[in-house]
This record gives sequence, C-alpha cells and structure tokens, in this order.
Amino acid sequence: MSVLHSESASAKFEDIIGEDIPLVNYKSPEVMTVHTYSLSDPVPHGQQREILLNRNIRFELSEFSERFITGASLPSGEELDEAVRRVLGM
Repeated sequence: MSVLHSESASAKFEDIIGEDIPLVNYKSPEVMTVHTYSLSDPVPHGQQREILLNRNIRFELSEFSERFITGASLPSGEELDEAVRRVLGM
C-alpha cells in the first residue's frame, strides 16, 4: 500500500502516528509506504513546477493501525478520566 502526501500533510500525519514509528526496509502487503513530495521553486507564468520527492518511509500496517487508533498526540486514559471527573464536579 502506498500513500502520497505533501510536506504540510506530513507534519499532521506524524502528529497522529508519531515520529518514532519503527521503519522497515522491505515491501510487503503488510507494509505501508509513504511518499512525501514538495513543489519546486516558483517558475514563470505558463511553466510547470516540478514535483520533488522528499522521502519514502515504510512501516508495518499493524504498527500504523495501533498508533492511528491510540493516536500519538491523544491524552492517556488517566487524563481522559480526570477530564470527565472535572466536568462532573468530582
């Protein structure tokens, strides 16, 4: 499975899954490959900017799904419990 996204999307993506996800260096149906691209510098009117490959990263889908479900930036269960207690005035 491959996913393409821009640098701005890359930052949000890493916020969700974390920057420390273990990388692998092989292709497999159980591995996701993420290609990150950016645009070249602006060009004169009528010309096309180039798409530049910034990086390719690969990680196991199981690791991705676990991180996506839990979210690297989500509060812990204890923090959620405390927030509920505050709302309930406990």
